[in-house]
Amino acid sequence: MVLGVLLVGCDNRALPTQPGGSANGPQGQRSTGPIAFVSDRDGTQRIYLANEDGSAVTPLVAGGQPAWAKDGRRIAFAAGGGVIHVIGVDGSGDRVIADNGREPAWSPDGRSLVFVSARGGPGLELVNPDGSNRRSLYNSDDGLLDPKWSPDGQRVLFTISNGYADWCFGLWTVNADGSGARQFAGRAVGRPYGSGNDCFSGVETYFSDASQPAWSPDGSEIAFRGDPGSDIEVARADGSGRRLLVAGPAHDPDWTPDGRLIYTKNGNLAGFGPSSRIFISDRGTERQLILEAIAPARPTYGDWSAVWLR
Repeated sequence: MVLGVLLVGCDNRALPTQPGGSANGPQGQRSTGPIAFVSDRDGTQRIYLANEDGSAVTPLVAGGQPAWAKDGRRIAFAAGGGVIHVIGVDGSGDRVIADNGREPAWSPDGRSLVFVSARGGPGLELVNPDGSNRRSLYNSDDGLLDPKWSPDGQRVLFTISNGYADWCFGLWTVNADGSGARQFAGRAVGRPYGSGNDCFSGVETYFSDASQPAWSPDGSEIAFRGDPGSDIEVARADGSGRRLLVAGPAHDPDWTPDGRLIYTKNGNLAGFGPSSRIFISDRGTERQLILEAIAPARPTYGDWSAVWLR
């Protein structure tokens, strides 16, 4: 598994402005959410905040992989070298809570974060928001990605992969105490092995092409990226009713509190990069959520990894 390198350096270049206003939005307004996303529009990969309508885009901190605390006052993120931080939405209180980690996600009660650990082999770990009580949740010989808490805090949903070479993925869940690891849709299977869609111990599996899962606000559905077309699909939490929602290439799905989907489009297969943009879908109607940045934005900048406070 090759981990992306996140830039942590800062520079003094002017930040790109948004239509009709300054770098902080119309009339200099600053946002503290509910949207957080990643952009390299000014040449450095940063986390930005924006209002519900996509306005008042505001730089927060250099880094990536933002995750909201439910209280709306803090964001966890990953920075260069696999270091996980927590920071206030006003930019205060930036602190390191774990090393050798990536892809943090808050528990619904705000008492812990789950993340992908590179310490001692692939695995999921938990840590308190102050960096204390770091402990193992689940270990695997294979690649682990995309951990997400269920809305009731009882389970963690994640992707397991035997390598990007053959795009062999699968969705799994594990209980919050580390027990009961099983493939999404309820098939108990062995560890990933094989190629194509026959990835799990020679058993054809319904979700072996899925990655980047996101629970709906009420926990009744799961959105995810389905390969090979990198479409955004949705299924019920019991694995039934799988259906296409957004034709790809699209990536990084997340839900608004009222059940709409946000996602990245027009990037490369990794879900980010030149010209990627963030969209929202409402009953099949798609529109760009984060509008184009105005000069001095880089011509080939990308926006990606949008998450909505819920």
